[in-house]
Amino acid sequence: DINPITRGKEDLAHFEQSGEAKQHSDKLALPSGSAPLYCALKEPGCVEQIMGLRNQWGPEVVEHRVLLERYETFVKFDNVVTPLNAFSIEHPFPDYSYLARGNRIKLLSALMAADQSGGDAGLSVLIEDLGHLRRQLASADTLIHKMMFVVLVANDLDALMYIYKHYPTRHAHVLEHLSAAELPL
Repeated sequence: DINPITRGKEDLAHFEQSGEAKQHSDKLALPSGSAPLYCALKEPGCVEQIMGLRNQWGPEVVEHRVLLERYETFVKFDNVVTPLNAFSIEHPFPDYSYLARGNRIKLLSALMAADQSGGDAGLSVLIEDLGHLRRQLASADTLIHKMMFVVLVANDLDALMYIYKHYPTRHAHVLEHLSAAELPL
């Protein structure tokens, strides 16, 4: 029998010596989660706070355009498979904070589109994103992955309803109920 603590220390030492640790430390910088634009949408006053910071939407989207591009690429993948077997240092659990922040940048870009070109432009951004998120939700292979995409779908729906309520639109989009594939794990 191998002591799990000893094995973990050996694996960590090997990982750090292999040079992979440096590769994984060169991550894309995340927007600060404590910044006013990144408040939890369900918190009282959060939406009003974000709307009051319209002048920061554009600079924020531009500053984090690489994160937005990566978010958009990721959610378009047909089938994201998370490692179901033992998570280890070589195969850590995905860092969903990038998806959460990328989704917020996407929401800001939708609000910008609504501000600049009308509600339909903002809705178009969100409807497309919702389609990708729902596909991810349907193919999620772990409970955590499914839960993360439920939160992202909820964020998009909150923004969608805000735009419907506060911006003129030409027509209403009918959203389908979640399918059987999207609901269970």
